[in-house]
Parts: sequence; structure tokens; C-alpha cells
Amino acid sequence: MAVPNARCPGCNAKLASKRGLRPGQSVRCPKCGTRFAVPEPALAHAVAAPLPVAPPTPAPPAPAAPLSLDDDAPQPVRSNGRVRLALACVVLAVGAGGFLVYERKHRDAAATHASVEHPTEHPPPKEEPPPPPPPEDLDRPIDAPEAPPFPGVFPRRLLFVSVTKYAFLNPLTAGPLAGLDRTRAAALALAAHWKVPADKQHDQVYVLSDTAPPPEGRPCTRDVVRGTVERFLVTSRAQDHVALYFGGHAVETGGKAYFAPADGEHDDPATLVPVDEIYAHLRACKAAQKVVIWDVCRFNPQRGRLRPGSEPMPAALAAALAAAPADVEVLLTCQPGENAAEAFSAPADGSTYSGSAFLEAFRLTGEKPPKQRRNAQPTDPIMTAAWASVVTKRLADVGGGAQTVKVTGAPRATAFPFDAAEPLPPRFAFPEPAKRPPAPVPSAEVAALVAEFAVPPLKTFGVDTPPPEFPDRAGALKDYKADVPIDDVLKNRAKYPLRAAVIDALTDVRSLWKVSPKGGVRVRESFTGEVSNTLKRDIKGDQNTLAVGIAALEAHNDRLDALQKDRAAQPKRWQAHFDYARAVVKSRLAYLNEYNLMLGNVLTETLPARDAKAREDGYRLASTDTAKMKSKKDVKQLAAEAAELFDRIAAERRGTPWGDQARRDRLVPYGMAWHPLASKP
Repeated sequence: MAVPNARCPGCNAKLASKRGLRPGQSVRCPKCGTRFAVPEPALAHAVAAPLPVAPPTPAPPAPAAPLSLDDDAPQPVRSNGRVRLALACVVLAVGAGGFLVYERKHRDAAATHASVEHPTEHPPPKEEPPPPPPPEDLDRPIDAPEAPPFPGVFPRRLLFVSVTKYAFLNPLTAGPLAGLDRTRAAALALAAHWKVPADKQHDQVYVLSDTAPPPEGRPCTRDVVRGTVERFLVTSRAQDHVALYFGGHAVETGGKAYFAPADGEHDDPATLVPVDEIYAHLRACKAAQKVVIWDVCRFNPQRGRLRPGSEPMPAALAAALAAAPADVEVLLTCQPGENAAEAFSAPADGSTYSGSAFLEAFRLTGEKPPKQRRNAQPTDPIMTAAWASVVTKRLADVGGGAQTVKVTGAPRATAFPFDAAEPLPPRFAFPEPAKRPPAPVPSAEVAALVAEFAVPPLKTFGVDTPPPEFPDRAGALKDYKADVPIDDVLKNRAKYPLRAAVIDALTDVRSLWKVSPKGGVRVRESFTGEVSNTLKRDIKGDQNTLAVGIAALEAHNDRLDALQKDRAAQPKRWQAHFDYARAVVKSRLAYLNEYNLMLGNVLTETLPARDAKAREDGYRLASTDTAKMKSKKDVKQLAAEAAELFDRIAAERRGTPWGDQARRDRLVPYGMAWHPLASKP
């Protein structure tokens, strides 16, 4: 900052400039010729303090106005009179010696004064910012020297496990809706970028998927997943770098983490794969480097949460997954409070992708790295930390949103072994699912039975869902044979009032929950912008449709409750249909009433505040526990009655399609709440 003036330390003259004086600027006094540095503002008074005057020579008086340092400023007028000139010569002759001595002593004193009290006249030099870290190297350690391309086979192996067809948890996405499976292509991309051999002669890529075509495609049951992991790790060599990818659901209970196979239930550890068991196999594995990727807590907003399993990553689950043996690197594709994103179809780098956002970001990272990739060598580790950093940045490009990839653990510091002469591990066969005895009931009969009672999921999220598939179990349906065709029941309603009531109720539920052709209840899962009059008008239209649906379901609920007295006289097939229809009607009534209340919150603008700094520009309707429903007591009673019926069906009809479906339906929460939404990453 400039100062208006300064005093000369040699003659105490006041100096000024039109442009101002900068602290530290070197100036020369036009009166006495002393050169000095302009002091800092805070030091001006100290520097400009009156200086001691040598006795032989009195100090000259200060001028009335400051002396200008500008080139174009008028300088002091000097007298040309001979008398004054003579007197000046005499004075100069007498005092020259003393003045020079004084001046030298004065300057030394001033310099000493400045160095003691003000050690730095000039502002301290600015520190240079630290150099940016080197770009992430995806293939070699930063300090590794350049090397030619390695022509041989890398000692690396990959086990890729993808579970999507969950019976009791939220289904996941393996490809576009009604399109081709993409899990094998994703596995091969991961293998290629991590130098895992996949050619026919040296293939070390194992894909276990419930959606892939043969031979990889097979039911991912608990026994199949456990057996595959064990066989993969047991057959690995001491020089191998092994990577295990798990795409699916994981849960935590009692401080332990579990991976969910296709037939797993989130609240039954006996149906799940303990992560401790996987880590025990890894601890015993003799491989040189061990990497585990947990692509779990997956959520597809285009499908939504139909059942449990797609909640954000809990902190306890993240901690349990990270608690691996010391020599195992764990890569989590999302962190506590985050989901691992997936989609039926989403934009990515000028195209579209389906499935896991992590796998797509991984592929793009390998194909378009932040810097030119180097020639990896067989003794190099898989650079997990570098990949995690770059993939996290790429996730924003594929709709991953707030999703962070992190690694715990690190490769060992010692050199990795490599022996090109050692034979590759032989291919092992996948375990077969437990064999079932021949089922006496043909699949066509099971399909016909399911079609009689199946309804769309309570939460469709704009996606038509086909009827669920149920396994044929030997003897499970021998007591549930059909006796009267559905058409005959509808033609003789008076003779079959209970059966007709069941058919009518389930038909209306299907109609209300249909997605295409246009019709049915429209569930508004989110909206952006302000609560405008247009939005309110649309919501009132939605409420009119809801009112009609609620009235119809209330009539069915009353009708079915009144027929409860006739249930015992029905065959077991229709007893099961009747119980399931009552549970469905009550659960849908509770859901629609709760949803109608949420629409009322929008109309009255009783919504949580949005955070502009977090770019929140809308709201999303999130599921909450049934216990947190905001509806009145009568609606909560409907939800409780539905839960009781589903639990009873699951227990009494265990092993039948009704029991399997009830176990799914009882897990769906009816509570909901508006949460602020950032629609753009």
C-alpha cells in the first residue's frame, strides 16, 4: 500500500510524490542526496523521528512544503548572488570535513537502527506454491524407470461375481431394460486394464453371473458363491496378483458384514455369505497381491427401491468391509452415506451405458487416462490407489453423483516375485447349484398359479415388471391343485362370492399400478424448481386419481373383511389367494394414503429447507420405515394388518409361491418423506 510522504533520514526533509511512495521503494533526497528505502506505514513515525544533530554543524531548517520527487515538479530556487555564494564557500570549506564525518556516522547509525528495530525494510518474498502432485500413474509406481512393453503373460487373475436377480432384496441392473447382459463385457474391460490374461490359451478371468450367457451364467446361490471364491483362491500361485470383484448387496448385522447371494435375506445371516469367511480364504491364499472390490449398496434411481438392499452405505458396514487382513487391499466403490450408482441407460462420454457406474467409469479411465499410460511390468503391483483416485473423478461424468472410491491397505513394500517358467493355474469348474429332485409339478402349472394372484410391485418407478419367477419345489403344490377355472368363477359369481371378490380386488390393483398403456396411479418420485401454480395444479390432478383409487380399494377391503367367515370352507389354493389379496389391498391403501399426505405437503409448501451451497434445486420422495409413517392412526392400522398377514402367509405357506412373495412384500416400507435433491452433480 502506498504512503503519501516520507522523511529523509539525512536532513529530516519531508518528501512526497504524486504517485505515492511504496514501502521498500528506494528514493534519493533532492535536498541532501541521501538515498534510503521508504519505510512501512507502521514504521514511518519511528523512522522519521528527529535525528541527533552533530554539534559542529547545526541542522538546516525543514522546508515549509514537502519536496517533490517527481521529475516534472519545480525544484527549490537557488540564489545566484555572489555574497551568498562566497559565504556558502566559506561555510563549506570550514565544515566540509566535519560534515562528511557526521554524514558517514549518521548513515551507519541509521543502518544499524533499521537493522535492529526493523530488520526487514522490504516486504518478505512470497513463497512459491508447492509443485502439483504428479498425475496418477495407472500402471507403474511413479519412481519406476521406463521399460519396454512386456511381451509375456502377466501373473494376474480376476474373479468377477455379479448378483442381480435377488429374490428378497432389491433387484440390481446388469444391462439395459429388456436388453443384453453386459456383465461379461464389464469383466473383460476390468481384466484388460489390469493386465489379467483373458485369451483362450492363458485365460485367468472367471465370471460368475446370474444374468450372463453360458457358461458363466448360473444361479448365484449361497453355496455357488462360497465354493467359487474358495476354488479361485486355493488355485492361485505365490507370484499371482489376484483381484476379486463383488457386485451386489452387502449387509451388516451384529458387527459382521455379509455378501448377499441371490437367495439371501437381509435379516437371516444363515442365508448370507460371511465376509469373514472370504477374508479367511484370502488370508490363507499365497498370492503376492490381493485386491477385493466391493461394488455394493447399489441403487438404480430409474428403478427405485422395491425391496431392501439399496440403502446408502452404513458406516458400520463400511468399517466391517474394510477390516480385512493386513495384506489385503479393499476398494469400496462408495463411502458411508453414499450409494454405488447404476442405471438402465445413462449418458457417458458421448454414448450411453447400462449397469454399474463404477465399472463404466473404470472402463473410461483405462481407455482415456489422465496421462499416457506406461509399460507395466510383471513385477509391478496393481496400482489400486491411483485407479481409485481417477475413477472417482470420472464417476461425475457417468452420473455417479456423490460417489467416492477409496482404498484401504496397500501393496507390500518388497519386490514382487515373477517366474515366467511356472505354469499358469489350471482352469477350475464352477460349483453346481444344489441338485433338486425332479419336481412333479410342471413349470406351466406354477406359472398359471402365479398369474392368478401376482400383482405389480408396490413401487414400480415407471417400469413394467414381469410376474415373479418361483422355483418348482417337489411336493410343494400337491395340495393346491386348481378345481374351477377362473372363467367359470366369473360366470357364477353368486356361487363363488369369495373367489369373485379376490379376483375383482386383484384386478383393480393391477389396473391402478399399471405403467403402460397410460393409466393408473402416477407416483411423483421427485420434482425440481419452485412449487409453482402449475405444479400445484398437476398435483391436484394426481390427487383426483388417488381419490378414485383409494375409494375403490376401501370398498374391496370392506368386502374381503366381510367374507372372512367363508374362508375356512375354501380349498387351500383359494385360502392362500384370499389371504394374499387382503394383505395386498391393505398395504396399497396404507401406501396411497401416505403418498396423498406427501402431496399435501407440497401443496401447503411444508417442505424441508434446501441448501443452495449444496446445489439443492428440488425434492425427492424417499422411503422411510413403516414405523415413521406420518398418516393418522387408521392408516397405520391398515399397514399393521398388512404386515401381520404377510408374516402369516410367509410362515404358513413357506416353500410355495405365496410364501415366497409374502416374504418379499413384508420388507417394503410404507413410510416416506421429501428430501432436498441436487438434480445435477
